Amino acid sequence: MVDFSSPHARVLWVVTGAVQAAAVPSLVVWVQNTYPHLEMHIALSPGAERFVSPLSLREFSGHQVVLDRWQSNGVGIDDHHLRIVQDYDAYMVWPMTLGYCSKLVACGGDGPVLLALSLATHPIIVYPAFPPGARDNPLVGELLAKLETRPNVRTVLPLKEGNSLRNLKPNNRAEVDPSVVFRVLQSALT
Repeated sequence: MVDFSSPHARVLWVVTGAVQAAAVPSLVVWVQNTYPHLEMHIALSPGAERFVSPLSLREFSGHQVVLDRWQSNGVGIDDHHLRIVQDYDAYMVWPMTLGYCSKLVACGGDGPVLLALSLATHPIIVYPAFPPGARDNPLVGELLAKLETRPNVRTVLPLKEGNSLRNLKPNNRAEVDPSVVFRVLQSALT
């Protein structure tokens, strides 16, 4: 059991390639102000780098950003995924794209972070950021249900499904209350 207020509670926040990734730097500041004893590290999927840079996240978080890409260490593929499994008390995937959800359900190993999440037994909190109408698709429902069969996974759904960003109006945005996500994280850690 990990004390959520302990400075030893280390969380890896996995940011995937949804446009909501652009808001993560501001959310990192909110986390630091709201949960000052939480040690938050950031990982970026290759798609997330289209919306937010590793440099900005390093500056906001104060930690080196983990890139979810395999790199050769001169001998072969490194063991980075094993260190990721060992180094963190919990994981958050926020925003989680439909593609990343599919890979996570399939226990994919496209990158060291994805492979680590497939092996992890510590809590994994996921916050889907799916395109409009995706949640009405029965296959998407099956994906989420399969993900929830893992005893360490908790899904936090948006309060409502938003419209495409091209048609955004303030009352049509998918709503996220970060305190809800962190209450689920806190519950999973205790």
